[in-house]
Amino acid sequence: MNEVSKNLVVLACSATKLDVPNQLPAIALYDGPLFRVLRSYLREYRWPEALSVAVLSAKYGLIGGLAEIATYDWRMTTNRANELYGSVNKTLAEWSTMHSRVDLILGQDYLSSIDRRQVHQLYPATHVAEGPIGMKLNQLHRLLRTIGSACRPSTVELQRRDTLTYFLPDWDDFIDKDFDFENDMFSCKDRSKRNEKHVSTLMRPKRICDGVVVSLAQHLGTKGLLRRVRSSDPSLLTPRSVRHHFSLTEDQYAFGDCGAFSYASEPVPSCGGVRNLQIQL
Repeated sequence: MNEVSKNLVVLACSATKLDVPNQLPAIALYDGPLFRVLRSYLREYRWPEALSVAVLSAKYGLIGGLAEIATYDWRMTTNRANELYGSVNKTLAEWSTMHSRVDLILGQDYLSSIDRRQVHQLYPATHVAEGPIGMKLNQLHRLLRTIGSACRPSTVELQRRDTLTYFLPDWDDFIDKDFDFENDMFSCKDRSKRNEKHVSTLMRPKRICDGVVVSLAQHLGTKGLLRRVRSSDPSLLTPRSVRHHFSLTEDQYAFGDCGAFSYASEPVPSCGGVRNLQIQL
């Protein structure tokens, strides 16, 4: 996060939500105007590396935009804002230190849960969207295009080859480069702090595969790109790139697999219809 100037955009939740039985990422579940503007942008452009999105929810408080939540019928009131005041400001303080700019696109009831004076004193690069909803939508539209990103390709053409294309199936094949072989110990107990490399990168410049098969089932649970974390975890502010995760080169591919074997015996797929939203982004 420190390598790129990051913008944190905090959106107010909306009364309009998708009526689905499963949990969905917050930016997919909410269907109000702000979220439609965001999703319209993401259909045209890739998720910018400099963009983080959070949602201030009447039920859940301040959460990452990719946090999986269930639909609900709560309204933000002055009393509810007061109840959320402590947790919201604590989380916002933590996240603000990771970003160079914070944009609050919230209504007055939502803003009352935030200590705006403290926010501005500690983080001068905090901007509050003013005016009615139409002006806020316009500000969000302009902000997203100011951050900028590459357009999404309509199609991806695979290069024709005279030889077979070999994909390495991902099954957590990462190696700790600083592993202590003498004492048979990992370099660090916290895996996120290890200098891990995927096996597909270890034989460069000669590569051992043309790409990686990424299974949805492998990345659910307690590890992987879609691992379950608390809704205020900063990793849920922005999607993690599959290509970056596996350190793939420009001429290597990431091939997606739905992981149906993991729920083949269940009457209803347990991973829901859009659990792979984060990977797609």
